[in-house]
Amino acid sequence: MIKSKKKFLKKEKSTIRGITLIALVITIIILLILAGISIMILTGKNGILEQATKAQEENRYKKAEEKVKLAVMGSYDTSNELDTIHLKNNLNNIDGIDPKVEEISFNLMVTVDGYNFIITKLGKVKSQRDGGILAPTITHEITPEENTKTSVEIKIIAEYGQSGILSIQKPDGTIENSNTTTYTVTENGDYTFIIKDSDNNDTTYTVTITNIMQDFYLYNRGVSSCGTFTDYHNGNGSGNIVNGDSYLEIYTKGVTGRGGAHNVVSTENVGATGFKNMHIVYDVVDTTYNGKHNDCRQIGYGISKKQQYKKYPSVGSYTDVISLEDIPDYGNYPLHISLRADWSDESLRIRVYEIYLTY
Repeated sequence: MIKSKKKFLKKEKSTIRGITLIALVITIIILLILAGISIMILTGKNGILEQATKAQEENRYKKAEEKVKLAVMGSYDTSNELDTIHLKNNLNNIDGIDPKVEEISFNLMVTVDGYNFIITKLGKVKSQRDGGILAPTITHEITPEENTKTSVEIKIIAEYGQSGILSIQKPDGTIENSNTTTYTVTENGDYTFIIKDSDNNDTTYTVTITNIMQDFYLYNRGVSSCGTFTDYHNGNGSGNIVNGDSYLEIYTKGVTGRGGAHNVVSTENVGATGFKNMHIVYDVVDTTYNGKHNDCRQIGYGISKKQQYKKYPSVGSYTDVISLEDIPDYGNYPLHISLRADWSDESLRIRVYEIYLTY
């Protein structure tokens, strides 16, 4: 009986020792996990150490800011205006200012304990760690956005910024005391707005308009985008061409039994594309017809050799419109103008003032 009991005790003692080793391993694993969590909490992103560093940094920053604010508060005169002499002295007496202030001009930047601050002429202290004034966020909308033949409305929206928006000056100089304004334009171009914040800081903002479809002048009272006009082909008879300062004059005169024609062409191609019509503004200065034969006086004008003719013109002013739909590649051709007078004593003289394209 005694021997059996000893064997049982030995077996029990062995079992207890095995459980203790497993518990030890588990304990070590748990401790390692806890240690990892603790290290993460202490040193990880937004951890205790980082938060403590940030708090310490923020405390130094606020102390420096307070020094500047106190210096400004002590620099007002009896009329509640900033005294620049006192301001300079008070700022230079701050412990930690570097460099010293040499001259007062607003917006004034000072550096205290390594931090940058802006002092406005209204005495406000702007804490900008990067050393700059926070400009307002400015956006714009244009209506319509698609191409138009009339006008475009520009809407300006200025958001808060450093101290709120005081006013917006429009391109024509008018001022609106709001953070939004509208402005209507009828020509393409750059339009500049000036946004003023409550500290009288100005921010310029330019909007470029390109969607107003304007007439394109090929010839405008002496100014040509197609070069000069020269003789292209002359039939029988006589004629001439004058490139005047404010007009293009073309003349032709017929001969007995034979047609007289005078053709002129621009030295450069039209170049423009996307237009639907061409307009020509001209005067018939003088014209003669002998009345003995069929009247063959006529004016032809167009692009390339595709011309529209006006027959039997009388003295007067005219504006004619030519469709460009059947000349899809008209930009690659020059302008043509031709006069015809087929009989003796028939003549025709015109002065062209404008040739322009429209949508």
